[in-house]
Amino acid sequence: MKALILLQGQNVDPVTEWMIEPFKSKKFELQFQLNLKIDIQLVESFKSVLNFLETQRYDIVFIATSWKENVKDTLELFATIHKLHVRPKIVYLDSFDQTSSPFFGIIPYVDLYLKKQILRDRSLYVQGFKTGYIFADFVADYYKANFQDWHFGSLIDESCIEKIALGWNLATANKLVKVVRFDLMRRLTKFSSRTIDIHYRVSLANPDDKGVYYNIHREAIYSNLKPLCETYQVICAAGKSARVPLKQYRAEMKNAKLAVSPFGWGEVTDRDYEIVLNETLLIKPDMSHLETEPNIYVEGKTYVPVKWDLSDLTKICDYYLKHPQEAETIAKQAKAEYFRWFQEKQFVNKIKQILDQMF
Repeated sequence: MKALILLQGQNVDPVTEWMIEPFKSKKFELQFQLNLKIDIQLVESFKSVLNFLETQRYDIVFIATSWKENVKDTLELFATIHKLHVRPKIVYLDSFDQTSSPFFGIIPYVDLYLKKQILRDRSLYVQGFKTGYIFADFVADYYKANFQDWHFGSLIDESCIEKIALGWNLATANKLVKVVRFDLMRRLTKFSSRTIDIHYRVSLANPDDKGVYYNIHREAIYSNLKPLCETYQVICAAGKSARVPLKQYRAEMKNAKLAVSPFGWGEVTDRDYEIVLNETLLIKPDMSHLETEPNIYVEGKTYVPVKWDLSDLTKICDYYLKHPQEAETIAKQAKAEYFRWFQEKQFVNKIKQILDQMF
């Protein structure tokens, strides 16, 4: 069986490339275990996508596009592919950061729509959100923010909801996987010997962007953490003052007991997995509204959630700094859960599930 992985666009988002990397690193396993031969191609235009599908023969094609692509043009592409007299099974890889997407209109024209994080309550995709995105709606309502005409979402027809499925997230990126691979060679500071109690160093987006809903929330986290600086050793910086050399940032992460990881453009961030790999306790806005893999968001077992309104943030940080054994246990369990995903070859298993469903 032959599979084609198509990345469309001259400016492919790095996250999209990260999601494609497992196809490269697991290429031989996929061929040996599933008899699936992988071919990966980067094309610059929708015309090139059609050319591949019309002139080459594949059993299944995974197609990823940039979030910057024009929605109308993208829908027309998939509608055209759907009409081909002879075509392979089509799987769309949605690598967008949010649990929402402007491209759900693609779903009727594909066999499967894979998303790296999905709302646990699928009916919300049928109902929709004012801004298109569940978290941006919260920020707009709670902080009385006006995002004008910014919108990042679309509706899914109830008859198509079964076509949306959970894929894998950016935790499969090689930059993180190589740390997993060489973990035994890393020397981490003992939890009890770490000198940074709380770590929070975050960037802020250009304030002129309409979609910087996360700036408001990140700045609110900053304000809530500042009082703790009087009692604990806290690195708390947001915006330009937060920028430090990568080497310094990594050294800080290894020396931190707790790290607060906010939402970015989407809920799941590579920072979450960096925190977990350093056996630092991950504290993050509640993730119970979504599903994702690898899943390090199990309340009280692999991370500690805080309310989106941050009303319990300082109390929770204070609690776990006063109960370091509990904090260390959760941090180690999170790392073990992350490692388990790779040990059990969940990526290959995921592809097998897709093939079983398609054929």
